[in-house]
Amino acid sequence: TEVCKQLTAIQGRIVLKSKAGHGTAFSLQIPLDQKIAQLIVCQANSRVYAFIADSVEQICLSQPEQIIQTQAGRMLFLQSSGRSNGFLGCADEHLTTEMLVPIHLLTDLLTCPNQLPTLVTTYSTDTLNAFKQDKPLLVFRYLDKRCALEVYCIIGKQSSAIHPLGEAIPVPAYVQGTSILANGQLSLVLDGQLLTKSLT
Repeated sequence: TEVCKQLTAIQGRIVLKSKAGHGTAFSLQIPLDQKIAQLIVCQANSRVYAFIADSVEQICLSQPEQIIQTQAGRMLFLQSSGRSNGFLGCADEHLTTEMLVPIHLLTDLLTCPNQLPTLVTTYSTDTLNAFKQDKPLLVFRYLDKRCALEVYCIIGKQSSAIHPLGEAIPVPAYVQGTSILANGQLSLVLDGQLLTKSLT
């Protein structure tokens, strides 16, 4: 099964205990250097990457009226709503914050793509057409800084184990390791918050 393949790939195992009249218990044993996380899988150019889902503040489709060209480059115009306690905490007020978030191409931000092993081949054209969206943007936040990464398409979300790369391959802090995708291929796992931090 798919679970067995993924566990074998990360050197884990399934333990089965069965007792007549009591049922069967399955336990999944994962090596201690592994962590399980929800991942958002996307494609940028010819590679597939996975972002830790908790590091993604929001995903949006860029509309022409939201994209502003400045001397510093393309910016995403974002509006976010929040609540305030109002004057002296007596009444609730709705606050709308407007901001310009710099837009980057994911492949432009990766500082060492040629030093990393070729992990994943591209998805088929049919698969991409099934999931393709119009210029999806992943928005990340680190403290008060935000950045938006433009990718080719969002492929999906999955829960998977992250295997660290170790110290043999020098990589930036935002490269968290690798993970096996639902189709059995290997992908780099990135932390969007740490990637945003690296831009500040």
